Amino acid sequence: MREDITPLKSLEAVLSWQSSSQTELAKSTVEISHSFNRCGDTPKTLVCHDMAGGYLNDRFVAGCDGSGYRFYHWQYLDMFIYFSHHLVTIPPPCWTNTAHRHGVQVLGTFITEWNDGKQVCSEFLQSARDYRGLVNKMVEIMKYYGFDGWLINIENVIEEDKVSHLREFVAYLTQRCHSEITGSKVIWYDSVTRSGELKWQDQLNEENKMFFDACDGIFLNYNWDETKLQTSYNMAGTKRAHDVFVGVDVFGRGCPGGGGYNSCEAMTKIRQANLSAAIFAQGWVYETQGAENFTKNEDRFWQLLHDHCSTSTFTSPLLCTSFCQGEGQKYFCKGEVVKDRPWYNLSLQQIQPSFNMHGQRSEVKSLEFTTSDGYLGGGCLLLRGEVEREKEKLWFNLFQLDAPVSTALTVTFTSKGGS
Repeated sequence: MREDITPLKSLEAVLSWQSSSQTELAKSTVEISHSFNRCGDTPKTLVCHDMAGGYLNDRFVAGCDGSGYRFYHWQYLDMFIYFSHHLVTIPPPCWTNTAHRHGVQVLGTFITEWNDGKQVCSEFLQSARDYRGLVNKMVEIMKYYGFDGWLINIENVIEEDKVSHLREFVAYLTQRCHSEITGSKVIWYDSVTRSGELKWQDQLNEENKMFFDACDGIFLNYNWDETKLQTSYNMAGTKRAHDVFVGVDVFGRGCPGGGGYNSCEAMTKIRQANLSAAIFAQGWVYETQGAENFTKNEDRFWQLLHDHCSTSTFTSPLLCTSFCQGEGQKYFCKGEVVKDRPWYNLSLQQIQPSFNMHGQRSEVKSLEFTTSDGYLGGGCLLLRGEVEREKEKLWFNLFQLDAPVSTALTVTFTSKGGS
């Protein structure tokens, strides 16, 4: 029987959660890498992964046969949020492992919605003892599974006399996360106002700033315009402007630009306002454009966003990767096939290139990932090109590096020629 990760669907399930009842395989095994860096004080980018209810083939802690959605453009991200419509969404360890390998933080989701959510909030916001008890369990869960914080998504009316407790819940969660895990983050979603009304603001303003002030950032709803962006920047101030994550819904749904491959239009406006971005449901590519052309379309999607996302720099002189993306039609070890059937396990994804491969395709050369052959894992990089003159060279950019080198550096690689 395969071990899998499941969400916690009720307040009772969260409050009764015990680490002793969990399998060790459920934990993330990869500490967040400190070998990636972004220069200067630049706007951030997070992805909120909401796809077909979540917990698909990624839920199996030791992987599975078959295939599934994968993400490999980590060079553009600061945070990755695993999202579902259950009360507590625990990120499957495969996402935490591969994100951490690339220096990216992973957040779980705490969500309440509609009438059921109103009842849940009424229960845990009864008193300081109640909301502190919930926070302590959430922090315990975060530490056990090894992820880095929470998105708080309250999408229901809050009784007016409990709004202050909601703010204190957010503040206490933020304080406890910070005290237990250095650099952890708590992000508030723009939905409930200071009066307890469920009313999306699409901006940072006086109606939601009390929650922003209590945590590390706010994830704005998607129906904004340039005026609301300016209001958000002014309200946050220069010191916290990059803690405002403006929502970009890749499925459109009222977002400027209409989403899809035109998500770059919304990103352009966000960056002109010097704000951070929250890209929601980037799995649109996989869900709507066809799994058979996923790699080509995914590279196209992120190439269009390339100029609007700062790229991480690798800062360690020690770099080892097979470029495996965490799945394959076969599994290779030292160039030999050891498993001759499709498999999927994002925990096995290796460090990915810093540069978008779509941007390195032209009439004379191409760089792409292939699953038809490999040295270790599910595939390798396939480089093609032609030169007209004897001494002409083809250049492919793989990594953005800024690593100190004080002694001789040894570089080795394994390749296979082709016609």
